[in-house]
Amino acid sequence: MIAIALIVGHATEGDFAGWGISLRAYGVALVSALVLYPVRQLGVQTLLLRKRFALRGGDLDRLVAQERNVGASAVEAVSYLAAAILLTGLA
Repeated sequence: MIAIALIVGHATEGDFAGWGISLRAYGVALVSALVLYPVRQLGVQTLLLRKRFALRGGDLDRLVAQERNVGASAVEAVSYLAAAILLTGLA
């Protein structure tokens, strides 16, 4: 939620340049937030946790939801924030 708030907040930042330009830029930011999910899933599951990639119901989901693995949850949360910070250029 915080990562999406960072992206949406960054999208609304700046001067109003007209409806068309502003809504287009806002839409691009929201689409980039949607693209963020599978890219982050790929990075966390395959590179960090060395698990098989799956968008839903994969090893990462099992670790977080069923086993309540705090380490995997922390890695997932930090990866969301890091990806949002890189995406918005705040770093």
